[in-house]
Amino acid sequence: MSKELDSAVSSLSEQTGKIGIALHYAGGDMEKARAMVAGSYKDVYVLKARFASSSLYGALLVFYNGIYNKLIDSLVLVVSTYMTKTIDTATDWRIFEKDILEALASGDHDTHFETLVKNRFYDSFNLSFCAELTRFLQSDNGIAVERSLQKLIQFILNVQRIDIKVDSQHISSLDMELHSASSKKIDPSLLKEQKDQREEVPVPVQGVQEEVSEGQEGVKLVMNCALILSPIKGKEIFRIEPGDRIRVSIADSNPTCISVAKALNAYEDGALLPVTARVKSIKPNSGGGYTIFAIVARGIYAKIVEDEANIKVALDPAYELARAGAQDEGKSNIGLILALSVVFIVIVAAIVALVLYF
Repeated sequence: MSKELDSAVSSLSEQTGKIGIALHYAGGDMEKARAMVAGSYKDVYVLKARFASSSLYGALLVFYNGIYNKLIDSLVLVVSTYMTKTIDTATDWRIFEKDILEALASGDHDTHFETLVKNRFYDSFNLSFCAELTRFLQSDNGIAVERSLQKLIQFILNVQRIDIKVDSQHISSLDMELHSASSKKIDPSLLKEQKDQREEVPVPVQGVQEEVSEGQEGVKLVMNCALILSPIKGKEIFRIEPGDRIRVSIADSNPTCISVAKALNAYEDGALLPVTARVKSIKPNSGGGYTIFAIVARGIYAKIVEDEANIKVALDPAYELARAGAQDEGKSNIGLILALSVVFIVIVAAIVALVLYF
């Protein structure tokens, strides 16, 4: 019984450890974390590529998150002579990774080009490239994926022609964390800190709306934003409701948010410009003011924490015109109804008078 108990405890400990890792990659979503451990939630694509030009040959392994649309890590091999060792993209990604690592360990490779490719990858996997790549991967369009990587590597290596073969596998971040020998690993102290934070957080009261956070269904990015105020034509913040289109400014200036701003034509001369966001939720803060979550674009949310409660929020001009038109139309309709009511009363009174007279 002692061995069975030790085995059960060891198994439970291992499962708990996996859940902790999966929670980190699932943005704290326990349901997704459990699905990841069970193998039914896969968020990472592994791209296995082998390429050759007239002067350079190589292979690369790319870990790409298709949920957040971002490059996680890459392993690059570049040599100036034809590779005699067979590195087959059709093999399992762990074998493919092992073959690249063995080739790198041999010492006969070009570290300059490898560093160049690796660094330029992080710059090239921007918002638009990633959105397109995710679409190709989700639709299982291997030819389009191959063409995208071919153009990218050709540009980075500055060669006119390059032949490439690309295969992909769909795995989870947990698989990558546990089985990859080259990818970045989670800092154990960070996992412990997150575990301690989860234990300290009280169980939310049923019916209280949870905040929008990255990793939730459909949420790819949450940006800290601030309200654009309009003291004269704006709408009082306490009257703001879901569906209203408000004007906000992006407060975060990290590369991801700047890429989003550029895609929305809200970045000019190094400055972030206001954008329109549709209010998803608004709730009062315990210390005063409001917290607003609004949708900027599909999967991209704005989080606004406003301390003031006596302000007017700028609305999107087009939305404001439509709202004003609807109000004017409503007033016109009320006036028409009142006029018709008066006419009707007069006619009824006239009919009654005639009946009584005769």
